[in-house]
Amino acid sequence: MKTTIFTVLLASLIATPSLANNLTILVQNAGPAGEIRAAIFDTQKGFATRTSVKERKKNPTNGKVAITFKGLKPGTYGIAVFQDKNGNKKLDSNLFGIPNEPYGFSKNPKIGLKAPTFEKFSFSFDGQPKKLIITLNGS
Repeated sequence: MKTTIFTVLLASLIATPSLANNLTILVQNAGPAGEIRAAIFDTQKGFATRTSVKERKKNPTNGKVAITFKGLKPGTYGIAVFQDKNGNKKLDSNLFGIPNEPYGFSKNPKIGLKAPTFEKFSFSFDGQPKKLIITLNGS
């Protein structure tokens, strides 16, 4: 009898949904208009060619938004976000390539005259629930 109860208990624990492999980003400093678009990259080449592993979008509330990426495999990743103020689904920039819309990256690297390399905004993800804060820069 004790073995049966233990087996049922163990089976119910295994069947319970887990938060493992979930990565949540908290985006701060968003304006009132335009959805936040976030993309996860796993290589510099993927970032350069805009080939993301996963993408999400969500409208901010009170200048903030939380976006969760579920089922992310352990590995090295970098996240790029921007606020799509005009709804055209791309980060707009001026003639010199400087973004006209708010943007940010995981690890909040210092931004110079060009986008940071993947190495500057990448981080290790071990599959355990993780939260990152990304602060938007720019207009």
